[in-house]
Amino acid sequence: MPGAKVSQAQALEAQALNALRDVNFDWVRRLRDVWRDDTAHVPEINREAFDGVLKAFAGAGQQLGRVMVGPAGSGKTHLLGALRAAIAKQGWFVLVDMTDVRDFWETVLQGYLESLREPLVDGRTQFQKLLHEVLAYLAARAAAHSGVDYEGVPKLLRTGALPDVARQAQIVIGKGVAPLHAAQAREFQDVLRALLLLNADDFDVSNMGHSWLLGLDLSDAQRRDCGFTSMRRGQKHVVQGLSWMMSLTRPTLLALDQMDAIVSQHAAASQAGESEDQAAARAILHGIGNGLLGLHDTLQRSLTLLSCLTSTWEVIRLQTTEAVAARFDRNLLPLAMGSGAFGRRMVEARLAASYEKYALRPPYPSWPFRPEAFEDAAGLRPPRDTLIDCAAHRDACLAAGSVRELAHFGPAGEPGPSKEAEAVAARFARLLESVGTEGLISDEGEDGRLGKLIADACVCAVSERPSAPGRDLLPEVDFPGEPGAPALHARLRIVYHDKSGHEKHYCFRVLNRSNPVAFQNRLQLAMTASGIGPNLSFRRLVIIRNGELPRSDRTQALVRAFTAAGGQFARCSGDDLKCLIVLEQLCRERPVGLDEWLRRARPASTLTFLKESGFVADTAPSGTRADASSRPRSGNAPASMNGTRAPAGGHGPRRSL
Repeated sequence: MPGAKVSQAQALEAQALNALRDVNFDWVRRLRDVWRDDTAHVPEINREAFDGVLKAFAGAGQQLGRVMVGPAGSGKTHLLGALRAAIAKQGWFVLVDMTDVRDFWETVLQGYLESLREPLVDGRTQFQKLLHEVLAYLAARAAAHSGVDYEGVPKLLRTGALPDVARQAQIVIGKGVAPLHAAQAREFQDVLRALLLLNADDFDVSNMGHSWLLGLDLSDAQRRDCGFTSMRRGQKHVVQGLSWMMSLTRPTLLALDQMDAIVSQHAAASQAGESEDQAAARAILHGIGNGLLGLHDTLQRSLTLLSCLTSTWEVIRLQTTEAVAARFDRNLLPLAMGSGAFGRRMVEARLAASYEKYALRPPYPSWPFRPEAFEDAAGLRPPRDTLIDCAAHRDACLAAGSVRELAHFGPAGEPGPSKEAEAVAARFARLLESVGTEGLISDEGEDGRLGKLIADACVCAVSERPSAPGRDLLPEVDFPGEPGAPALHARLRIVYHDKSGHEKHYCFRVLNRSNPVAFQNRLQLAMTASGIGPNLSFRRLVIIRNGELPRSDRTQALVRAFTAAGGQFARCSGDDLKCLIVLEQLCRERPVGLDEWLRRARPASTLTFLKESGFVADTAPSGTRADASSRPRSGNAPASMNGTRAPAGGHGPRRSL
């Protein structure tokens, strides 16, 4: 019957639209994704490099480091996640994000600390697993009647106060470690002591351990209460101590990723006279070379893996000493995009989960995106643009009520606002009228709701800006580290492909902590992750804070260092908070027409912290002039140490990027 056939066709169309609606075309770089098992991983892609790393890891400690190279978008960071999952049962994994490296060992130490606090599949963090295995190692080798209650240590960390934890740490070191490894017990006892404190459930005890590891000053009384025998001896020493403890039970894969930006900044100096920024970049590059050389003598049972562009490795090899290159296998592990295979497989894997959920059998795996579309785009478009185009085509299909095939990726013209975009605009206005902001500005809110709102707004800010020739905008969110206390909440990157890969970075962190030690720890982590410095104007760090700064001499000293390095404070007004909440809701709902409305209305670009960072002005469309409102304003600084408003300009220079 004709009517039955029409109804069946309509049902299939509705099924296909529902399946397509649920597909995740998220293109945002989430740094924590390396720590999550990827159901969309395609093993056949870059198999040779994958196997090469695993083979070298089998001999960790006796093997030269390996260098994994490939163009942007070839899947280097994605492959690191696959390697992490592959070695999870037989080794430790440490990821060091070198994006904004300033001091090599400071950045490497932060990578170790963040990696050790990452949760594993069973819910434990790597550090909890490490502590369990080291205690088991000591217990198995302990002499009779050693006096150490190894089974009771984890319970004490959960319930004990500072004196109890410090006393237990001394017992473990003196009666457990020293009889087996006397030299290492003397050399690294404070490292082990700090890590035991760091893992305590008591907030103040954990902060003490964290402060010592980060190199923040502790008073004589605090050091005495914790049991520390000396001032901290530097980041390299802490890394060496961590590596030794990890080597007791398993080998470690140390992955250094994303060092291309600082190397490209140095390389640009050869094209024109060296600026202050480039001179600072050159000094950092030399520090990286010395650091790579030092890893060989510092780490135990470890394989070092560099992940970078081919051009980045060439600069490191040629601009540092020959000894640096000699520490790595000369046979590079190349990654390549191939003939459209990477983009097609990436999209097919995302489609497959939704099609399986809806029991849909597509005519071909990448449907409705024709295979030839990926071949045409191979090597010409980064994966981000492919995913953006997929999402845009999906939205067009949903708006039309029918699934249409796409044979070519590329921008489509927008002659005028669609009715879907106008509906989003109307909903945005209605939500603004009714939204409440209670409870957002608080100690607990900074790493929960408000931190996520800032991250979502940064993603929207990139969505608001069309692609431009020779330039790419990349948002990074969901940073690794202790759950609920990331180093940053978001980072926006401008990559200038026509300037040898030169980049500008804008980092953001909400920091409303009132506890002085907690404030100092988080500010120090943000400064390290952002890599800001007096002569590094291509990096920005904006701390979003509405309340007064904690009152302590150490806080004052750290804030002075922060502002001297070019750091900025910004406030969130009531209108900013309302806009953030509504943007989050719209991003969660993903109504058809959202991306078009973002490009037209640009609501995120009105947010104070984005304007004051310089990102809005630096990404204004070519030929336009930034609004006066996008210039930094000194009136948004938080209150000064004595509880009064800081004077204009009192929080350091705001330099143009």
